[in-house]
Amino acid sequence: MSGNNPSKTDSDHLEMVLGKINEIARIAAQGHYIYRGEPEHYERVSSGLYRQHSQIQGEEIDIKAVQEGNLNDAKRYTGQTDEFEILTFIQHYGGKTNLIDFTSDYRVAVFFACGPPNNADGRIVFLQSQPDDSAICIRKPQAPEHRVIAQKSVFVQPAKGYVEPHEVISISKELKQAMLAHLRLQGIKAEEIYGDLHGYIQQQDTTNETFLLPVRLTPEQEDLCKRLDELYALEQLQASPSEMFRGALTVIKDESNSDRIAQAAHSLREILYPIMSGRTRRSSGKRGNPFERYGSVFLKVGLGKTYRDLNALAHHGVMSDSLDFQDFSVSDFENLMKDFESTMHTALIRPLDTHRRIDQFLSGDLPK
Repeated sequence: MSGNNPSKTDSDHLEMVLGKINEIARIAAQGHYIYRGEPEHYERVSSGLYRQHSQIQGEEIDIKAVQEGNLNDAKRYTGQTDEFEILTFIQHYGGKTNLIDFTSDYRVAVFFACGPPNNADGRIVFLQSQPDDSAICIRKPQAPEHRVIAQKSVFVQPAKGYVEPHEVISISKELKQAMLAHLRLQGIKAEEIYGDLHGYIQQQDTTNETFLLPVRLTPEQEDLCKRLDELYALEQLQASPSEMFRGALTVIKDESNSDRIAQAAHSLREILYPIMSGRTRRSSGKRGNPFERYGSVFLKVGLGKTYRDLNALAHHGVMSDSLDFQDFSVSDFENLMKDFESTMHTALIRPLDTHRRIDQFLSGDLPK
């Protein structure tokens, strides 16, 4: 750490880091705040949609009208009607909305403030969680995914496209790496903050590392992705399992890195978790998960073991039969993925086709 500034020792850096953390904590204790970390001192604390359109139309744009136009397009394209759900989905995948990401944890804000570029000072923005301005709407995400939970995300939707912060604390560029090292000891680190493969790939891109090119799926894998998305839609889940699946294939391509295997296993495990745990909106008040509700026999036989293996790899770096990473290769993981694909595809046939036949029967369109 001292290499950033030869005149500073590690002890000096630690003292400066603790001083900065204490400064932030003191202000945080004086009010009810939410926080945003920005790696540079931008002109305004604004939404991505505002920044995009203000460059063309000027600062006083009607951001509400722009957002409504985008929402109408998204509704026609997806068939969804919940506007906030659409916005959060677009925001999650890097699209432009009039939402601004904040967090309820100032340590997470510090993490983002210390991101690239490393040659610019970052800053922590404080905003009252109950603002006086009624034109500012603050909402928590619906049915949050892993990354949203890890980041303790809060969305701010300002009528003008930007907000005026109540407090701002600067973090010097010389202190960024030392701050990140300190946060890592507290569990605030990239692999937790970006706890899914979409975030991992985004992080690769923003840090100027080699961007992972997508893989080409086989027809069988394309069919599996289609069925996964269909099941998630039926169970009223917001995530895109096909993107998680593609990400798992992408991140281990031509790699033998155990961290990437764990990331890929985590992604596949996240596909199965809400289904197997029964934590879907349609599961409320019903017994069991979708496979059990539709009478599938494949869950306990094959998919249960696959889920346990993925869970063990993602969290402990071992298979459920105690094969550790020292003896575990990409080819072993590819075999596990094949088990996932074949078992999941078989398990999906019954609930989806049964649901489709019921819909056809009720609508009078059942083939003779």
